[in-house]
Amino acid sequence: MRARAALATLLLATAGPACAQQGMDAATNEKFSRFVGSNKNYFDWLQVRLAQAEPVPLRETCAAVKATKRIRLLVTKPPTFTDTPFPASGAWIEQLTVDRCGSEAVRSILVDVRDSRAQAIPLLPGRTNAAPLLQRDAALPAEVAAKVKVNCKDRMYVVDTAIEGDARPGAPWRETWTFMGCKGTQSQVAMTFTPDGNGGTNFQARAK
Repeated sequence: MRARAALATLLLATAGPACAQQGMDAATNEKFSRFVGSNKNYFDWLQVRLAQAEPVPLRETCAAVKATKRIRLLVTKPPTFTDTPFPASGAWIEQLTVDRCGSEAVRSILVDVRDSRAQAIPLLPGRTNAAPLLQRDAALPAEVAAKVKVNCKDRMYVVDTAIEGDARPGAPWRETWTFMGCKGTQSQVAMTFTPDGNGGTNFQARAK
């Protein structure tokens, strides 16, 4: 209970600025900050989803994944509230450091609430700068490149992502995505992302 309380205090402290940036009114901002910062049911729900979202090859070696610190909370759709502490609608991305059996890692989850029902959508592990839809579009071509490199015919999973250099708004950036499959075989893919100036982003996947 003490560890949960300490984390809840930390989450509450980091929630406010993220919410304020979305232009929410003060009352909604306060309700949302309280919800994501100190609501035990939400915290427990998030912990379960983090464990469920762990890539299969990593889950086989460590099933215990526990959040330790919030890196950022990005609201993508401002929440709404009715007469309960739980949002009626809204969407946000939780990016957190987690403890995996003694090792620190970064995990992200998109929380999508509709009609007071929350859905947790796993995002790629690591610190990728790619938005959720871009992650989805780039994942399959990247997996193909990873499988060809190591001659793996089974499914491979992204187990880490890392930004190479800087990622400035509107500028191209590079990342390395690490895949695992075929009995623990790893393969790295160099990802290049180039904003097209019209709200979209082109990408290229090349095995390292």
